[in-house]
Amino acid sequence: MKQDLLKVKLQSALKECDSHLARLDRGYGLLGAFFPLSPSALTNLEEIRVEQLDQFLFRFAKLQDAMGARLFPAVDWLISGKTESRPFIDILTSLEKYHVVGSAAAWQEFRELRNNLSHEYPDNVEESAVTLNMLFDRWPSFRGIYSQIRDFAASRSS
Repeated sequence: MKQDLLKVKLQSALKECDSHLARLDRGYGLLGAFFPLSPSALTNLEEIRVEQLDQFLFRFAKLQDAMGARLFPAVDWLISGKTESRPFIDILTSLEKYHVVGSAAAWQEFRELRNNLSHEYPDNVEESAVTLNMLFDRWPSFRGIYSQIRDFAASRSS
């Protein structure tokens, strides 16, 4: 019974993450020509580009939230067989140990980027431009983190 519930939770988490990922990939494609952003370019973006950037940032935050709150714990339960709640850092360390995520430090760096953006964007244009450029430059790496855990989950849950 618990195994069936775990599979349902895992599939639900993957479906949510895939939805966010599809929109992020679209946004990444639409915004690519405008990166890297200077502070001036960021200030003078057309309204449609601001909306696309906001959507990209919103979906990035939602994907991180879904991965951290739903997907990582479900995959950790899949590995360990234990369904009790554990601190996130313990889950992340476990996933790194089993090579489900390449680096816990990389995950933390993306959390920092997100936190910086939530405090800076759009108030501090200079810092926002730097952080946005870093996020946009590193997006393929974050996408890789998700793909790695998704592939692991798919191979273990069938």
